[in-house]
Amino acid sequence: MEHESLPPGTQIGPWTLVRPLGRGANAIVYAARRGDRDVALKLRKRGEPELDRRFLREFEALRGLAIPGIVRVYDAGLTDGWTWYAMEIVEGQPLRSWIEAGGEVPTRVERILRVGPLLFDALAAVHRAGMVHRDLKPGNVLVDGAGRPHVLDFGVVRWGRSGEPLTNEGGLVGTLPFMAPEQISGQALTARADIFSVGLMLLEGITGKRNRPARPQDWLRIQCLERPPVLAARYVEVPRALSTLIERMVALDPDDRPAADEAASLLRAVSQGRAPASWPAPAAWVGPPPAWQPAPRGAPPPPLLRVLSGPT
Repeated sequence: MEHESLPPGTQIGPWTLVRPLGRGANAIVYAARRGDRDVALKLRKRGEPELDRRFLREFEALRGLAIPGIVRVYDAGLTDGWTWYAMEIVEGQPLRSWIEAGGEVPTRVERILRVGPLLFDALAAVHRAGMVHRDLKPGNVLVDGAGRPHVLDFGVVRWGRSGEPLTNEGGLVGTLPFMAPEQISGQALTARADIFSVGLMLLEGITGKRNRPARPQDWLRIQCLERPPVLAARYVEVPRALSTLIERMVALDPDDRPAADEAASLLRAVSQGRAPASWPAPAAWVGPPPAWQPAPRGAPPPPLLRVLSGPT
């Protein structure tokens, strides 16, 4: 549903619109004010019952959470055909952009090690509450000026007992480039689907945005069959322990991924130099460079090759 823009000064419930902050497929967000209090006001034009219910579910999901790193909500209502709720206003950059803004790879790594534990702390609390976000992507994780992450947009959150698989009733929801394999293929999912999404965001923070296919259906092949690059094999500046951890986050099998609290702990260990510097999986082996050519037929055998081992 396309939403018309509302001019500054428009009154929505007790709130006065100040300026637009962002627009999604089903809602638009404005900076709004009541007295001396500033909020982000999320609006959706009423009229599609299922999307109306989803919008209200998002408010209900957030209202019960009081977790650092998760956007807080204050109140909600219906006004002149609009459904709305007021939430904490967050000024920041999308996670991937904030990491990339570090410039050189060492600084990007430092930013991941600074923001990553806080982000996974927040997700661990969400998962303990029995929720799976299902739509973690760069635009739904903002990093403020102090380097603190804020998770937004719980519009497609699912509830269930902690660790219990959740079925995808009602079709595919989420954002294709960041969906876990079990999510994009319509299988039951657990909180480990969120770990996969964050792992891809951290990976893209180092490598840049992955190539997007021309056809949306090709994401099924990419997410389920193709493995992202191993960071330590491409960038000497990426600690092997961090590379291995991100590999685990984007593992095809959800059981091979760390839980959110484990990921937070391991990121802190990497930052403090306490994590083992294990090499990534051998599947990351890169073949010889183009300059290596097969010996011509009939050429004399190469000299004896001696292999020496020692500290790397």
